[in-house]
Amino acid sequence: MDDMISKIVTGVIALVVFAIVLPIAVDAIDNATFTGSLETITDVLPVVLALGVLIAIVYAFVKKN
Repeated sequence: MDDMISKIVTGVIALVVFAIVLPIAVDAIDNATFTGSLETITDVLPVVLALGVLIAIVYAFVKKN
């Protein structure tokens, strides 16, 4: 039971950190003046960040001790 609570707390903390980081990253990308392939990469960055957080949370719940 304690392990499940620990996993839930870890997931909540990850979501809170993500909720703080995402707007900052999006604002920084919007204010930057990139062109070409660098612009394409930075446009995809928020999606990659979201997928990374989702994978980290799923890994925390699926991980076996």
